[in-house]
Amino acid sequence: MGPIGGTSPWRMVVSLGVLIAIAACSSTATPPSDAASRVTAPSAARSGESSAAPDSTEAEVVLAGEPWIAFQQFTGKSTVMLVRPDGSGLHSPTADVPGGDQTNPDWSPDGSRLVFVVAAGGSEVLWVVNADGSGARLLADCPKGCLWVDDPDWSPDGRTVLFSRVSEGADGAAIGTLEQVDVESGAVSVLVQAAAGHFYAGQRWSPDGTSIVLEIVALAGAPIDSDVESVSLAIIDVASPTTAGRELLGNGRFPETASWAPDGSGIIFAALEQAGSLSGTDLYAIRPDGSGLRRLTKLGEDGGSATHPEVTAGGTSIVFVATGSGAEESGLGQVSIEGGEITPATGSEFIDGVHPRMRPQP
Repeated sequence: MGPIGGTSPWRMVVSLGVLIAIAACSSTATPPSDAASRVTAPSAARSGESSAAPDSTEAEVVLAGEPWIAFQQFTGKSTVMLVRPDGSGLHSPTADVPGGDQTNPDWSPDGSRLVFVVAAGGSEVLWVVNADGSGARLLADCPKGCLWVDDPDWSPDGRTVLFSRVSEGADGAAIGTLEQVDVESGAVSVLVQAAAGHFYAGQRWSPDGTSIVLEIVALAGAPIDSDVESVSLAIIDVASPTTAGRELLGNGRFPETASWAPDGSGIIFAALEQAGSLSGTDLYAIRPDGSGLRRLTKLGEDGGSATHPEVTAGGTSIVFVATGSGAEESGLGQVSIEGGEITPATGSEFIDGVHPRMRPQP
């Protein structure tokens, strides 16, 4: 669905589902108007000439409270990277972590640690590491019967990490669960189990910790190797979770990778313009009650895509993954919450990467 640079197993399945579907056919309290959302793709993203800042020849020091962007970049394998918003200091704090691809990083609320996914032993597990690269340790395993864990999101109180798990039942059916792991004890608990033939992905805590926005992936059949039939964006109430939650958007538009506004008033996500659309995904805003749906970018109209949004702490802009028409790589871009020109999120140049997460500031 647009960007490259390493992706989790279900993401590849959903990307195929989108292709099948296509072939077959300054405040966030009020989402910005469509008229204000007309944007111009950056020249680097249009040409596919995304730039990467050079690696430092000295070890980078990650100071407490210093702004950084965590993301994943393909460097022979997908690797968790850090870069300052001015484009300096590009490096990996996870170089010594064993295993394969590293994906989906997320910051602790105090900005002192990172959680991320690591491919290991034919499945995926969760690791946690200090911002300076020290103290790396396994946080959540994927034992026999578990196919993968994915999309970790640190809770607002810092005590747990939310994640999705997909397991295979005795009859080959997919079992999807939404779980959380206690960061200190490692104890894992299940919040809710998906309906048969469904699983969860892309989950994000609301700022107040009372609800979760996520994707619900529906398969055409019960087995995990069934085609993806649809994806919906929904909200689950933590106090009284239900398997289907409350749907915000479905209708064949394959919504994904949502991000909350800091005050909880809006949700930004990527989706197709309409079911069976021949364009790529673009960013949209919606209120948590399902009203006020607005389009924020227009990259899809030119054959590009916008995805993986992250609303900045001030709520005035969005860092996301911009892919221009015909581009082979994706750049970390930024756009105002009101729409407008897309600019690099990393200084003067677009750095290749996906899944950006802004370090929380004191």
